[in-house]
Amino acid sequence: MPPSPLISIEALAKSYPMGHGIVEALKPTTLHVSAGESLAIMGPSGSGKSTLLHLLGCLDSPTSGRYLFDGQDVSHLDDSALAHIRAYKIGFVFQAFNLIPQLTVLENIELPFVYQKNPPSNLSDRIAHSLEKVGLSHRLHHHPSELSGGEMQRVAIARALASAPRVLLADEPTGNLDRTNGTTILKLFMELQEQGTAVIIVTHDATVASYCQRTIHMQDGSIHV
Repeated sequence: MPPSPLISIEALAKSYPMGHGIVEALKPTTLHVSAGESLAIMGPSGSGKSTLLHLLGCLDSPTSGRYLFDGQDVSHLDDSALAHIRAYKIGFVFQAFNLIPQLTVLENIELPFVYQKNPPSNLSDRIAHSLEKVGLSHRLHHHPSELSGGEMQRVAIARALASAPRVLLADEPTGNLDRTNGTTILKLFMELQEQGTAVIIVTHDATVASYCQRTIHMQDGSIHV
């Protein structure tokens, strides 16, 4: 039998009250993503891409439906349980980098682990490995202001990799980068995918999407094939 998908959502939906009505940010959606698969999510602003990504990343809980992540039903877990999954199984890379200017590269990568009750015993080795993977071992004690845009994005990726995630979620990861740096980042993502990490990228750019094995398009809160 083929292995179960790493990510499996069934009729997953998210709605919000607005005024006297309800906004369906994500209509009932079914999607399966395997380990070692790369997926691009495309669509105009307001189509539901970010809502779907936040649900997949356990940053939000669905209004209805079922979400199995790595064999566990995470649809309605409490905040503490979701935080544990985010810390140990999901890596996030955002367009804005989300680096703290006052902290060094090392401190920025360490930060997500500071508030964990049981940080990995080999955290130093993980950080060193993740920085080596993105080619920034020589920037360990630099601050974000001393880095280029491409280097800051690579630090953000190293931070995501330090948790050895099962899935990497990227929201417009090349939007602030020039073509050369953007291509470098995408090639790194595809290397991770080849090593067994699931890579899911939200993008408006068809060139970015072309790096992925599969692309889905969203419109008005639904996936359109």
